[in-house]
Parts: sequence; C-alpha cells; structure tokens
Amino acid sequence: FIYLYKLFIYSFIYLHINLFIYLYKLFIYSFIYLHINLFIYLYKLFIYLFIYLYINLF
Repeated sequence: FIYLYKLFIYSFIYLHINLFIYLYKLFIYSFIYLHINLFIYLYKLFIYLFIYLYINLF
C-alpha cells in the first residue's frame, strides 16, 4: 500500500513537472511569435513612413 502511495505521488510530481515544462515552452514560443509579429509591424511602419516622406519631398 505504501509503495502504491509513493508511486502515485511520484507520478503526480512527474506529471506536474512535465506540465510546467510544456507551459514554459508554450510561453517562450508565444513570446518569440509576438516579437516576430511586432518586428514585422515596425518594419512595415518604417517602410510606410519612408514612402510617405519620399513622396512629400519629391
């Protein structure tokens, strides 16, 4: 009985650690994805501003 109880606790801890690692990876991926999108957005904005200034100057 004690053995099964320990086994249950170990599996429980193991499951939580895996879940934590999964959430951590998910967080990192979403963070990277968000930064890439932000970078693309800023890049487009820069291009639009450049075109706008270019049109106004000439």
